[in-house]
Amino acid sequence: MKPRQPSTKLVSRGELIRFLIMILLAVALCVAVFTNILFIPGPESSKYAPQGRGGTVVVPKIHLDPKILAQIRDDKPRFRVQREPKAFEYLLSQAAKLVPGALEYMGLPKEPLDYDAVLKNPGAFRGKPVWVRARLVEDPLVIDVDTLPGVKDVRGKARDEKGRLYFFSMAQTARKPLHKGDWVKIKGFFYKLWDPDARGSKVPYIVGYRLYRSWPRWKPVKELDRTLFPEIMDGSSLDPETTEPEAFYHFLSYVLNLPEEKADPAKLPRLDEIALTRMRNDPNGTRGKLYHFYAKIIRDPYFLAMAENPLGLKWKTEIWAATSRPAAVIRLILPGRRADLRREMEIEVIGCFLRNMEYQASDQKVGMATAPIFVSAWARPHEIPQDTTLDTAKWIIAGILIAFILLLTAVSHFDRKKHLEAEKALARRRRERLAKKAAGKAGPAAGEGNDS
Repeated sequence: MKPRQPSTKLVSRGELIRFLIMILLAVALCVAVFTNILFIPGPESSKYAPQGRGGTVVVPKIHLDPKILAQIRDDKPRFRVQREPKAFEYLLSQAAKLVPGALEYMGLPKEPLDYDAVLKNPGAFRGKPVWVRARLVEDPLVIDVDTLPGVKDVRGKARDEKGRLYFFSMAQTARKPLHKGDWVKIKGFFYKLWDPDARGSKVPYIVGYRLYRSWPRWKPVKELDRTLFPEIMDGSSLDPETTEPEAFYHFLSYVLNLPEEKADPAKLPRLDEIALTRMRNDPNGTRGKLYHFYAKIIRDPYFLAMAENPLGLKWKTEIWAATSRPAAVIRLILPGRRADLRREMEIEVIGCFLRNMEYQASDQKVGMATAPIFVSAWARPHEIPQDTTLDTAKWIIAGILIAFILLLTAVSHFDRKKHLEAEKALARRRRERLAKKAAGKAGPAAGEGNDS
């Protein structure tokens, strides 16, 4: 009978269980160290963000052909009662390409057209960007231009505050009807001196994109006028400067002139889920209220040239931001070019709720998303104090897991060593028993041989 050999099994059942536990602990260690276990996706994710890209709005720079401009004549009375067909239509077609900010980019002066200088030397102003603020003498006349599809010739006369006359042709009608007595801003390219009544007069003629309603300069707004609220269009996806300009400028003046006691974040209500729900369900009841909140910019801020306004502001900055508590997407409108703000930046804001707007979210295929519009002149970068609690907790967990792994390794090593020693002792005892049995059998056999 062959002696039994020691067990050749490499891993016992207990060791296999411990080995699997160590693998699980190692995986947990990797998760704790290399991932943020407390990450919760919020409104910064792409499905909540609005479609389109941010950034500075690019405007075309129009170069007028000097050869065509040279065809314009106003040096004699007979030339001041006729429009040169080619040159006039060319100038009107170029004016039709203008977008907000384009004339400013091309060098629109800060001061209005110098009336006396243009009468003395109109050629020096030919084709140059100019502007004046004046009051309509008559309702503008709209004429279709057959040779320029989609382009109008909106003609009219206006007088400035000194009673000086101007003539104009605009390529598009005003956004809202303008009538005799309305103040307008006329801006575009200087065309020529004109004689609207054929009586030998000299009137500056401006060709532009459209007339813009002008305003008398306002006194700073200290308190909101609630009589303006009914004209505010909740839910519109359009810019409030377009849909409700008077109310928008009123709100903007209000936030620009907030006294210190009203601009104290500690004294203002925080924007929370209840406030956001009220804004959606009862915008009239929350309109004009000030809130303090923190948010993260989720799109590149972009700058827009402002239309003629009673505050004399040239630029505004529009921002898409997201709050995490509560999770919401917010539209911010700030005066000026805020080049200090950028995407992914955390900001602190005191904002005045204007209205809700609808927008198309990037990953939303059906329906429109809704975001509140806040007008603010108090928005600043906010550096969040670095909270090391999570990092500390992760390393504590990692230390505990490493200790468990080392302990299991040591226990496994000690257990295996003990197991091998037991196997060797068992094999030795078996050999000894077999040796005794063999010796016992061999003894009697030898005795029988001696007796014979």
